[in-house]
Amino acid sequence: MLRDLSRVQDALQARDAELRALVEGVRDYAIYTLNTAGRVSSWHPGAESMMGYSAEEAIGTHFERLFTREDSALGRPAFELAQAVRHREFKGEGQRMRKNGSTFDAAVVLTALRGAHGEELGFLKLTQDITARLTQQREREEMLASALAARTAAAHANQAKSDFLATVSHELRTPLSAMLGWAQVLQRGEVDANTLQRGLAAISRNARLQGQLIEDLLDMGRVEAGQLRLDRQRMDLGGVLVAAIDSALPAATAKGVGLRTVSSPGSHWMWGDAARLQQVTANLLNNAIKFTPQGGQVSVSLTQAHDQLQLAVEDSGEGIEPDFLPGMFDRFRQQDGSSTRRHGGLGLGLTIVNHLVELHGGTVRAESPGRGHGAMFTVTLPLFGADGLAPADTPRPQTETESLPRLDGVRVLLVDDEADMRDVTGQLINGAGAELCRAASAVEGLTALQSFAADVIVSDIGMPGVDGYEFLRRLRTRPAAQGGLTPALAYSAYAGLEDRERALAAGYQQHLGKPGTPVQLLKALADLARPLGGSVTRRHQPPEPPQ
Repeated sequence: MLRDLSRVQDALQARDAELRALVEGVRDYAIYTLNTAGRVSSWHPGAESMMGYSAEEAIGTHFERLFTREDSALGRPAFELAQAVRHREFKGEGQRMRKNGSTFDAAVVLTALRGAHGEELGFLKLTQDITARLTQQREREEMLASALAARTAAAHANQAKSDFLATVSHELRTPLSAMLGWAQVLQRGEVDANTLQRGLAAISRNARLQGQLIEDLLDMGRVEAGQLRLDRQRMDLGGVLVAAIDSALPAATAKGVGLRTVSSPGSHWMWGDAARLQQVTANLLNNAIKFTPQGGQVSVSLTQAHDQLQLAVEDSGEGIEPDFLPGMFDRFRQQDGSSTRRHGGLGLGLTIVNHLVELHGGTVRAESPGRGHGAMFTVTLPLFGADGLAPADTPRPQTETESLPRLDGVRVLLVDDEADMRDVTGQLINGAGAELCRAASAVEGLTALQSFAADVIVSDIGMPGVDGYEFLRRLRTRPAAQGGLTPALAYSAYAGLEDRERALAAGYQQHLGKPGTPVQLLKALADLARPLGGSVTRRHQPPEPPQ
């Protein structure tokens, strides 16, 4: 009997040693026991490693010290003990605190220990640090949320792109349809003088509208690429305002909208790009006229306040909804973007206005009491200086009412691969008194210069085979007698600032974007053909025949 009891004790001791070795070998878990009051009765190496307390520091203390202050205040330790007693076991997750005060995410199992007769003996506590797992889980959830947000944003962007392309198609086709329709009517030839003038006016008006739409698209591309730059100089904002009003007056008159201007005395000089600021003013004026009904009023004012200039355009038109005002200058935003809208446009104009004003160091804001109560746009720009003196040689802005320059006796070589453009440009140059030679390609133009002594060259840029840049580069390698020094104008639909710089670098003296006005084109040719300080005359002798 004694021998059997000894064997059982030995076996129990061996099992106890194995269990102790197993428990002490577990380092990824904190394993410890509690008495029935929740005080630590045993503390194993894994617990010391995770919690930072030695066995001497931990044994006898209440396990509440391992909880955060917030959980302790909420009675979390007592709750876990009660749940373990009631259900034999408690499982949960939460924050635990180490000896150094740092916290970590933990998964815990608290098991109630009972004797053979069901009496409470204490608790076995198992704690696992799951911080890394939860961090990875949160990262996955964030990545999933980010992916879902990106997918939603992409869907919105795709829809916005589709809507925008539909709008672009509509806005470009509308003036194109009017131009083609009138062209077909006029081609029949059976029209009276009044119908002819109406048709020509409609074609001209819609061509300008289509050109403006294209310019807005190009400007928006430059804005997004950060390539929209200014040609700054000291300028009179009052002169810019006069030019913009001159351009907007016909549209206001045709619609029956009154246009009133108020300009305060004082200096209106600033440092800026006159063309771009005229674009800003014209855009605001055109918007005001477009949204003002017949019989309404548009007022423009230019005032000076301390070191700033304020340009305000106010109308008595449709007004703006209060909830639309904050996004007024966002691209592609339109108060009415439906297919039933009454007003055209791409929703880019105000975005471009805002960007141009910001490039000048100014601000633009929109105000409106609401629908049916009109709107006011105010542009604030920095004044040039306190002296307010204008340079004597500062030119006034030009308007389209100027008389067309003459080119009597000037020999012009026109190079353009588009037959219609050669025809209309040639008609304009011939009508100004010039002697014209037409070429349908760069190679044809270079050949023509062997027998035609041009005083000035006007060339397209985008041409098949040899473009306008290469045409000029080849020309500049020739001797003067074969046209190598002939002044040249790049006349191209590549109309950006970077296109102008590239044209000048290729050897052109001037660059003009299509469609240019008759005044702009003829003045550029006259300037190139006129010797400095003289009048328009022949510049070259006939070239010598090739050797």
